[in-house]
Amino acid sequence: MQDEELIIKNCKKYDSKAQRLVFEAYAPYIKGICMRYVFDKAEAADVTQEVFLKAFDKIKQYQGTGSFKAWLRSIAVSTAINHYNANKKHNLHLDIDEEVVIGKNNLVQENQDHYNSFTDDIDISDIDPDKIDFDIVIKAGFTLEELQNAVMILPDPFRIVFNLFYIESYKHAEIAELLGIDENTSKTRLHRAKNGMKKHLYKLSIQKVGKEPCKKII
Repeated sequence: MQDEELIIKNCKKYDSKAQRLVFEAYAPYIKGICMRYVFDKAEAADVTQEVFLKAFDKIKQYQGTGSFKAWLRSIAVSTAINHYNANKKHNLHLDIDEEVVIGKNNLVQENQDHYNSFTDDIDISDIDPDKIDFDIVIKAGFTLEELQNAVMILPDPFRIVFNLFYIESYKHAEIAELLGIDENTSKTRLHRAKNGMKKHLYKLSIQKVGKEPCKKII
């Protein structure tokens, strides 16, 4: 965005042209962030609009210390999480006191078909995450898109903690406060998310590399 400093200055004067320039420059980036937490594209578009409404309302608070993009990002994350928290009753809820196996029975409905396409040769619940041959995973050479898709099949509670910790670099105390959960719950969900990712990527790796699959990984 050309002359960002001047455009932001005009946004502080509620100049609609400047606001439109900011929206056009950052909307795809902000929508991508929202998609990590609300999952549905239409919902992400609505949350993106809300992010910019909040940003333009609070823009006088931006003092130019740190990047404007990072400032927008923080608003996007908090807005998306607030939206998720407000709609929890419509989302899959997992009690960490239950024995949870990250598998097809725990996936959100939107991912069911995507997940089923990978379940023919090996059952993900049979994979021991501590006995995975990572040479096979490395040989698979996953693209960024494939890795992102792997994250997206995680059930909501696990995917959100995984994203906040690894992508947004939030600490467990911050995640706990954002989600209204115990700090230990955040740690447990992250652990389960990592195990789920290991299992899923290993299964895809076996299929990609062409190793003869088996029903039980030992």
